[in-house]
Formats: sequence, structure tokens, C-alpha cells
Amino acid sequence: TFCETHFLAAESLCQSYEARSAFRADHPRLFNSVAMIIPVRCFTCGKVIGNKWDTYLDLLQADYSERDALDALDLQRYCCRRMLMTHVDLIEKLLNYNTLERQD
Repeated sequence: TFCETHFLAAESLCQSYEARSAFRADHPRLFNSVAMIIPVRCFTCGKVIGNKWDTYLDLLQADYSERDALDALDLQRYCCRRMLMTHVDLIEKLLNYNTLERQD
């Protein structure tokens, strides 16, 4: 969400490892959930789609077809449908390369 994005940006400004650890301790709700990077808006038309990702995954888990799940989310334009169907969640792999958290 908007607030979580600002908290994560503020956390990245903490210069020392101790400051980042203190920030994470003060805001546990932001760091206990699985992070994912989904575009907030469709790249082509600008419709807000970031809030539909969790619902889309839930519908797929409930054995909806991709077409039925996208129809249930009221995504009619193929550009918006493309945004959800082709999204690859790479955040877990990218977190392995966080140079600020390395302890040599």
C-alpha cells in the first residue's frame, strides 16, 4: 500500500545496520508479511491493478480459470489482463542480493 511504500523507502535511508534493525523492530507489521512487487497501474491504460493481485491469486487457488478470474475482477481490457497474467514475482530472489544486509 501507499503507507508501506513510504515506510520501506524510509527504512532504506537508514545508514547503519543498527538503525535499519531498530526501524524494523518499530514496524513489525511491514516486515512480517511476504513482500511482492506488482505494478500499481497498468502500463498502457493507467487503470489501478495493484489491489487486485491477492484476489487474483485467491481465485486461481479456488480453481477458477484465468479467464474467469480476470472477468470476476472486472478486468476487460487485454492490457490490464496482461499485467496480471504475465507478472513474475521475483522479490524473493532479489532479496538474496541485498548488499546492505550482508555480513562479511
